[in-house]
Amino acid sequence: MRTDRKEDLDRYYNDHLKMRIISRLMKIKSWSAIMGIQSYVMEAELAQEKAEHAEQEEFKKWKASNKPQAASTIKKTQLNNICEESAEDI
Repeated sequence: MRTDRKEDLDRYYNDHLKMRIISRLMKIKSWSAIMGIQSYVMEAELAQEKAEHAEQEEFKKWKASNKPQAASTIKKTQLNNICEESAEDI
């Protein structure tokens, strides 16, 4: 694993933390404590899904509002700018 890339380093540390949590979780014997942990995990999972969904919706709105111009429109605009610049030089 490369440690010079932030994504790889983040994944390494996250996986390391997860393994430590799992090893500690295996030591818990009480059913009520395990159910309490399960509810916290479910809340965290739902919050993450909600955040991802909100991010996707924001991206869709951004993408819809920033549609790229057609190539022909760009070429016409560039051609008009060149013509205007050359007309100013004359």
